[in-house]
Amino acid sequence: METNTCAWSGSVNHFLATADMKIVASLTRFLRQTDAPQLFAWDRSIKALKDGLADCLPEAGDCGLVLEYDYPRSGGRRPDLSRFRRTG
Repeated sequence: METNTCAWSGSVNHFLATADMKIVASLTRFLRQTDAPQLFAWDRSIKALKDGLADCLPEAGDCGLVLEYDYPRSGGRRPDLSRFRRTG
């Protein structure tokens, strides 16, 4: 049985091309939270993140993004967003 360690991952270009509702669905499945305040917060955050990342193109297009990464042995704490840049 495969266990996901994050709610969503992909490149900046992929994130920008993915419908907001698909990202929210991934977050909901991973975190099992569907209350209205949480959905509203995700909706606002995704829109703001997309706006900010769009301003960083084309340089940031192939950078990786991870939403809600579940660190092992962290007691349930996880960063909302991790960004990675390819080197080399």
